[in-house]
Order: sequence, then structure tokens, then C-alpha cells
Amino acid sequence: MDQDLNHLDKAKKVDLTLVSAHANEAEAKVLAVGDSKYSRRDYISRKDYDVAAMKALLRHVAEVMKGNQYDEETGQHHLAHVRANAGIILEIWAANGTEPGRGWPHEPAKPRS
Repeated sequence: MDQDLNHLDKAKKVDLTLVSAHANEAEAKVLAVGDSKYSRRDYISRKDYDVAAMKALLRHVAEVMKGNQYDEETGQHHLAHVRANAGIILEIWAANGTEPGRGWPHEPAKPRS
């Protein structure tokens, strides 16, 4: 393959080997708990769920800052919950074409211009 074309091909592809397999597995375990309670990916259509996910993310960060490593309800690491909630927020924004408004989370998400 031409060296220039090879360079272009690499630039377009995301190298998923950069993401920790351990972190992916921990996040998937947290998402599996939610999957057992709710319909899969129902958060995409739930009104203001990005705000709820951000609140949960911050609660889990606070637990880690207090020295608590594992969530009592799920038994999973709080940072796995942080990662799962961040992913949920990004997925909601991508699916709905929205981003946070100024003063978020106090204002609803606004459509991208």
C-alpha cells in the first residue's frame, strides 16, 4: 500500500487497544447491573437522564474522595461507576445531538447549532 494512503487510513481509525481491557470489563459489569434492572439503553430516550447520570457520576467521585472504593449495592468499584456514567452521558449527547447548556446541569441540554 502506498505510504501516503496508509497514513490516511490510520488517521481515520480509532485504536481501541489504547483503552484498558480491565477498565472496559469493570464498566461493563456496572452496565450489566443496570441492564438487569432496566431496558437496555433506555436512558437515551429518558428525559434529562444525562443530568441524572452526571449526578450519579459525581456521587461516585465523592465516594472515592472519601476513601470508599466499592459501591455497597453493586460491589463494583466506584470508578467503574464513574466511567459507566460518563459513557452514558456521551452516548445520550451523541444520540440526541445535544450538548450541555450554560450553567448545566441546572439548565436542560440544548440542541447543537
